[in-house]
Amino acid sequence: MTQTLHQLYAARLASGALRADPVQQAALQPLERVRADLTAQQARPGWPGRLWPSRQARPAIRGVYLWGDVGRGKSMLMDMLIASLPGQAVRRVHFHAFLRDLHRDVHASQQAGARDAITTAVDRFAKGLTLLALDEMDVSDIADAMIVDRVFRRLLDQGTVIVTTSNRPPDQLYREGLKRDLFLPFIDLLQERLDVVHLESATDWRRVSSRQGGVFLSPLTPATAEAFDSLWRDAGGGAAVPGTFIASGRRIDLGQMAKGALRATFADLCDTALGPGDYLEIADRCHTVFLDDVPQLAPSRRDAARRFVMLTDALYEARRRLILRSATEVDALLDDALAYLGTRRLLSRLAQMQSAGWPLSAPKAEDWHLPTEGDPQSS
Repeated sequence: MTQTLHQLYAARLASGALRADPVQQAALQPLERVRADLTAQQARPGWPGRLWPSRQARPAIRGVYLWGDVGRGKSMLMDMLIASLPGQAVRRVHFHAFLRDLHRDVHASQQAGARDAITTAVDRFAKGLTLLALDEMDVSDIADAMIVDRVFRRLLDQGTVIVTTSNRPPDQLYREGLKRDLFLPFIDLLQERLDVVHLESATDWRRVSSRQGGVFLSPLTPATAEAFDSLWRDAGGGAAVPGTFIASGRRIDLGQMAKGALRATFADLCDTALGPGDYLEIADRCHTVFLDDVPQLAPSRRDAARRFVMLTDALYEARRRLILRSATEVDALLDDALAYLGTRRLLSRLAQMQSAGWPLSAPKAEDWHLPTEGDPQSS
C-alpha cells in the first residue's frame, strides 16, 4: 500500500531529514489530491484500456503549478509526489532541458516530413506518460515562448497530468519578453487547467543548511588571480586544450578544457549570444566550471546578467562545481533592479553550491526514474 504525502512528510520529520515548515505542510494537500486521483485511476477495473479506450476519454486530473521564493522546498515536495507513485509512468525533467529536447524533436519531425511537427514530437514524448513533473519553469527565450502554449495544450488534452515548480507566479512568466502578448494565452491556460499554489514560506532552506566550503574568490586582485590559477592547475594537471562544444547543431569555442573541467571568462560565457541549450550542453560535458573575471552587474548589463542566471541554473541542476572569481562577493554581484531575472534564486543557489557537501553529480534529466531518498529540503 502506497503512503500518502502527509505520511511521507511525517516520516522525514521523524527521521530528522526535514524540519517542520507549516507552509510546506499546507502545500501537501493539492499534491496529495494529484496522488490520490492518479492512484485511484490506476486501480479502476479495466484501466487504462477497457474503461477509457483513449487517453482523451479519461476523466481530467488537474495538475499543480507550485511557485514561491528560492529555497522553499518546491522541488522537494514535487519529488515526494513522484516517490509516492510507484508503478506509474512518470517523467521528471528540468524545464529548460524539456524545451531543449522538444525543439530537437520538432526539428527531427520536420526533417522527416511530418505535417504537424509539434504534435508529432509531443505525442512521441508523452507516449504512455501519466505524470510530467517540470522543475523551475521560467520562459526567457522567444522561441520557447512561441511553442510552449501548443505543447501544454496537447499534453493536457491527451490526459497527461502536469506538475511544475517556479519562482514566479504564472502572470509574471516571460516578463518584459518580446511579443509577450502572444504568450498571454499560455498564462491563461496555466491558471485554468492547473491549481496555482503559492509556497509562501519565510525560510530559505538552502541558506539554513549551507556550510561554506566552495571556492568563490573576490575581489579581482593579483592574489585571487594567483589562487584561481593554482586551483586550475590542480584540476587540469596542465594538459589544457581549447574548449569546443556542439549545441543545437553548431560549434561553440569557449575557453579551455582539461580533464572534464572548463576554464572561461565571464565575457566568454555571458557576453556571448548563448542560450539555455548551450549552458545545458556545458553542464553535460563538464564536472567543474572555472569562471573568471565576473563583474558587478548593473541594469545596463541585463542580457549578460540573464545569461549568468541561466548558466548557474544549468550547473546547479546538473550538480556541477563552480569555481568563481569576481569583482565582489556574490551577494553584491547583481543590482537589486535585476531581481526580475531571478537573481534571488541565483544567490540562493550559489550559496548552496558553496556548501562543503555540495553533490557533484545527479541523474540525467532524460532518465525515467523515481528519485531516491535524501533529496535536500532546499530544492
